[in-house]
Amino acid sequence: MIAAFLLCIRMNYVDVYTIVLLIVAAYIGFRTGAAKLFSEIIKWIASAAIAVLLPLYINSNSISGQPLLKDFYLPLCMFTLFLLTYLLLSFIQQLLTKNAGNSKHLTNRIAGIFPGLLLGVLVVTVSSRIATLTADSSVADEVKSSFTYNATAPYISLTENYISPRIANVTAGAETTNSNAEVYATALFKHRPDLEYQMLQLLNKERKQRGLSALQADEPLRKVARQHSEDMLRRGYFSHVSPEGKDPFYRMKKAGIQYKLAGENLAYASTLSKAHTGLMHSKLHREAILNPKFKRVGIGIADGGKNGLMISQEFRD
Repeated sequence: MIAAFLLCIRMNYVDVYTIVLLIVAAYIGFRTGAAKLFSEIIKWIASAAIAVLLPLYINSNSISGQPLLKDFYLPLCMFTLFLLTYLLLSFIQQLLTKNAGNSKHLTNRIAGIFPGLLLGVLVVTVSSRIATLTADSSVADEVKSSFTYNATAPYISLTENYISPRIANVTAGAETTNSNAEVYATALFKHRPDLEYQMLQLLNKERKQRGLSALQADEPLRKVARQHSEDMLRRGYFSHVSPEGKDPFYRMKKAGIQYKLAGENLAYASTLSKAHTGLMHSKLHREAILNPKFKRVGIGIADGGKNGLMISQEFRD
């Protein structure tokens, strides 16, 4: 019943959370009064600024080899900084106002509703922004599809242009062969045909948007891709060229695959969406995906659990 109602008005559970939070915030504003609420808003703004900006200058090299830890690092760091800053400012506020009386005048209470709502909007904006940075793509997608996120996104876009490039220096969404990724060797992995199919759909969606023909799944290429993804995870390296010096063209020819033009993309990430985004943001990898001369592709994904997804894309004409 509730789900049907939300569907009819194009809202999801993130929007329900927003509505409940704003109602609670307005009530708190009425109970607290305008004067105290304005000081509360100042604390929130200061805490949010420190939580967002300070992690950009903290080195995360110690966890760079494990994508899941790397993806959780930034949200956890931001939340911790926000909480500590807020508690510190609250303590300072108590010291400064411990002898001041609280006004219970009705006018002050009614006026407190407005800063209460503003405080609620700040809470929603900060929490939804942090949620979009999570390693769980289903959570991020749910937030981004909400009315709440789409209503607040334009107002934080000005800061995004400043923050996003610096966030990339702290924790990237995916490693590609443009970067020197550290891979933890593991024999505990499994192949993911479900994700391989999803990635093929993502590639063809990109091509369709640009008027290009769809790539056809190629089973011999997929075997080559799977073997290379497996080898990289098992032996702990990330490269087109194996430790023995064997490149993708050697691997294709050894598998009996004929081609006039061929190529390979590699990605190492915690989720499929992060891997695809990383490839599309890389000029050379994007050119391979959108090359009109490529007609067939084989995708091999080895899931190493906490060690992330190792992804190989093999293309040929």
